[in-house]
Amino acid sequence: MAYNEEDKKIGGFVLGAVLLVGAVILLFTCWTIVGVGERGVYVSMGSMSNDLLGEGFHLKAPWATVHKVEVKQMTVKGNTECFSKDLQTVKVTYSCMYAIPQDKVLTLFQKYAGDPFDSLVKPRIEEALKLASSTLTAESIVKQRETVKAVALAEVKKQLEGLVIVNDLPITNIDLTDMLEKAIEGKQVAEQKALAKEYELQSANKDAEISIAKAKGEAEAIRITGEALAKSPTVTLMEAVKKWDGHAPQSLVLPNGSVLPTIPISK
Repeated sequence: MAYNEEDKKIGGFVLGAVLLVGAVILLFTCWTIVGVGERGVYVSMGSMSNDLLGEGFHLKAPWATVHKVEVKQMTVKGNTECFSKDLQTVKVTYSCMYAIPQDKVLTLFQKYAGDPFDSLVKPRIEEALKLASSTLTAESIVKQRETVKAVALAEVKKQLEGLVIVNDLPITNIDLTDMLEKAIEGKQVAEQKALAKEYELQSANKDAEISIAKAKGEAEAIRITGEALAKSPTVTLMEAVKKWDGHAPQSLVLPNGSVLPTIPISK
């Protein structure tokens, strides 16, 4: 079958278009850009390169792929249900601040599938929080959330062994059942009332101690004064002078106990 000039032109046009499309595809598949805070894992024909790609522009084979992994700190929020020592259900909400060490990127990519947080970090956080909560009552978990966080964080770091660095694990919220919240609130009110009663009792005891001490002091003063009066007539006279109102006595008491009226002296 002979081809005329028109067929040749169409064939040339199609071939040119195919070559152009191929060139464009080749152009866009021969390079990649690794962003700030990322590292690139180069995989060609099923083989992983032992060299990480740093930030910036990189050329690559059209059949190769570059998997980008973030090495800057990231924050992921999550929650899990725990059981307290007194068998209460406690829902713990947390924020995990973590980062992938640059020297662990290839190991994580080669040995663990998917997102490192989902495959490695999250299961260990949930396990650690459940373990820490199981040693405390529900009320203590609410009051000692920093203790729960510290115990869980230490356990997570131990389990990860440096594959992923968890910098902090703040507990942002703790939810209890409505019934348990009301019971804890009632207990707190009762405790406050008991503390108020104890304070009142302590105040009353203190006032009683002050009164007793004052009475003892007055009694001791009277005793000392009485002993002084008994031992010294001069002191007796001085006490009489202190109490004299400046008027002559209306009567005198004789040694035998009889009373003798006195005669006022005219001025």
